[in-house]
Amino acid sequence: MILIVSNLIIIVVSLITFPSLDFKTRILCKAILKAIIKTKLPVSRDVLWNELQKTSSLMHVSFPLLAFVPIDGNAFPDKWAVQREYPLKLRFMNFLPLGRHTIKIADVNESECRILSHESGVIAKRWIHLLEVTPIDEHCVEYTDSIDIDAGPFTLLVWLFAHVFYSYRQYRWRLTLSK
Repeated sequence: MILIVSNLIIIVVSLITFPSLDFKTRILCKAILKAIIKTKLPVSRDVLWNELQKTSSLMHVSFPLLAFVPIDGNAFPDKWAVQREYPLKLRFMNFLPLGRHTIKIADVNESECRILSHESGVIAKRWIHLLEVTPIDEHCVEYTDSIDIDAGPFTLLVWLFAHVFYSYRQYRWRLTLSK
């Protein structure tokens, strides 16, 4: 039932967005939804930038909602490496398995404070994540997570979860940085 409602919503949204597409094309085309979640953080650009590059930061701000466990059993490196793939097991609340998930860091742009990852897994076939840090002043930044999501018929549900997950992560960032 949820899949039917999800697909109907995607069709309605595509009718509004692309009125020239015929019905058959709408059913066959993949829906990609974008989630954008922003927050202000009480920290300097340099301090947050250093934290974002650490693999341990992902584990900390995601816990306990999602846990990322390396498939090979090895520990993560200290910092993300560009063009390296990280095969993972994804767990909800640290115990419910959600299957394999791969994170590939596509780009790290220090001058623009951006990290781009191309991710995929059992549920989300395409998860393009852009982290951006924009300085507001020397003690405050705007932190943005932008995610393009393609999870087939589950896209709408995954998009909704992405809003919850990244809002939670940003809440954890605020808690961590206020200490």
